[in-house]
Amino acid sequence: MVLAMWLIFANNSKVAVAQKAPLEQRHNICATISTAVALFSGFFNILQLTAIDDFDLPGRANNFTLNLSRPIEWILTCPIMQLKLVVLAGSRVPSYRRFMMPLISVSVLLCGTASMFTGDALRFAWYGFGLCLASIMFFHNALQIKENSEGEESLFHGDSDYRKLSILLIVTWFPFPMWFSLSVEGFGVITDPFLIEMGWVVLNIVSKFTFIIWMQRMKMVHQRKIESARELYGLSPSDEMTEEDLKKRAATSGISGGINPENYGLGQGEEADSELKLAELVAETLVTLGMSSHTDRMLRLMVDNGVTNTAVLERLNQERCMELNLPWALIESTQRRWTAEKMNMGQDKGGSIEKEDPFKKLLDANKERMTGKNLMNALPGMPGINTPPVAGAGGTTW
Repeated sequence: MVLAMWLIFANNSKVAVAQKAPLEQRHNICATISTAVALFSGFFNILQLTAIDDFDLPGRANNFTLNLSRPIEWILTCPIMQLKLVVLAGSRVPSYRRFMMPLISVSVLLCGTASMFTGDALRFAWYGFGLCLASIMFFHNALQIKENSEGEESLFHGDSDYRKLSILLIVTWFPFPMWFSLSVEGFGVITDPFLIEMGWVVLNIVSKFTFIIWMQRMKMVHQRKIESARELYGLSPSDEMTEEDLKKRAATSGISGGINPENYGLGQGEEADSELKLAELVAETLVTLGMSSHTDRMLRLMVDNGVTNTAVLERLNQERCMELNLPWALIESTQRRWTAEKMNMGQDKGGSIEKEDPFKKLLDANKERMTGKNLMNALPGMPGINTPPVAGAGGTTW
């Protein structure tokens, strides 16, 4: 415990830098810390299988034997989980929480441990003190949800991943003091040693596994979004360009406001409806992914490569996207939205896949048509187009 606390304080400056880093970097740091939590937890759970940590609790009627490595494991891992929540929230959460939240967590666990090793009325005092500290800790977890969203979310409303992660921690930690009070370690309502140990195992696995897995899912979703945005600008997914840099690049190369399909040569000719639907699908997909600032870039890439209607969109796959330098993750998300919309409209009737895929034919035809439109717009003197009036005469049509 002393070593764990020393490490927290000794590396506080590094954690301070991490808290102000971009979200992608904060996710990577939290993933590294999660690995340490998993290693600590695994080591001490194996240690519980031995007799090294066995300790007979004083003042118990049935001589209950405690696995001392269990509370030690909690003291070493639970404060780190609280620290990860602070780091993940970023600079919107006050910096003193990097000290306060782990310290409160350690204090709660020390009160519980002291309650186990004391008897009579003092046991109840330690338990009550620890319960008060746990309430303060959960209150600040709820407060961090509000701080992270700048007042837009709270414990009872919101849809962000950070809110879900914080609620997950509160929900999975709350049963611990309840089970402690029921067991022989607490007030002795449940006396079966096997049932008590199995209860602790289930609670420990559920709380840590769900927390770490959900945080890893958040990291993977955000990483996929950033990599897709980098591909839009011809960068490698591993290139170091933050989300803020990508947004600035989008602002300088894109347009603001709504998307007008006519700016991309869409919504004209025989495939007008399909082209308009494509522009709508791309815009809605990127808004859903939180990447609306990159809509202009995405549409231009698709149109330049001949992907101008939903028929071509349906036939894109990962290999074809690599050939056309299109971000497959965004194309796949757009395809899923289109498939869901077709199913709602009753148009997706299934059936076998065509043996002769007309993808290349459609792609070439769309490229030809877009090239023809650009040429017509670039040559105002072609037949059938109004020419500017000559001096002394009215406008004529050739």
